Amino acid sequence: MRKRQIVLLLVFLYLSIARPQSSHRDLKTLLQDSSDFLNSFDEEAERLTKEIDSWNVPPGDRQSFKDELGAVVAGVNSEKPHLARLLNKDDVPAGELFDVYSSVSDSANELYEQAESAINYSKPDKRNTERIRLASKAEKLSLDLRWVLRTKIADQEFQIAWCPEKIPAPSAPKK
Repeated sequence: MRKRQIVLLLVFLYLSIARPQSSHRDLKTLLQDSSDFLNSFDEEAERLTKEIDSWNVPPGDRQSFKDELGAVVAGVNSEKPHLARLLNKDDVPAGELFDVYSSVSDSANELYEQAESAINYSKPDKRNTERIRLASKAEKLSLDLRWVLRTKIADQEFQIAWCPEKIPAPSAPKK
């Protein structure tokens, strides 16, 4: 047991020291940037939905592109109210931070995929370059969120390892 605590201490220290130099943004800033990105994604998704009709693909494929985009938009729209509440919190639980990370990451991936489809099925467009830039920024944001989330989890594991009394998790079966 003592070995495990020492290993967790070393991991926690490593994570504290090895934080990437490029992500010195605090959590509030990351959450605000996430909110701004998800709003931009919504605007871009509206434009894309209209644009897909002009792509040179069979009608069934058009609908598939719209359905994929619609599924991500639905996820974003369900996350936005939660994110708005998180902006006012001093401490954000890891589970809720994971939801923000997932929404940002999924939206960035969808923008990349739709931009690639636009390249393949329509004529070159400046708007597509902007989509790729927006997706790239979101990808960087999701990496920063992931780092904060991993650090938060490592900190929680460290605290649990040093907890003098082990309390079973709520989901643990009772004996």
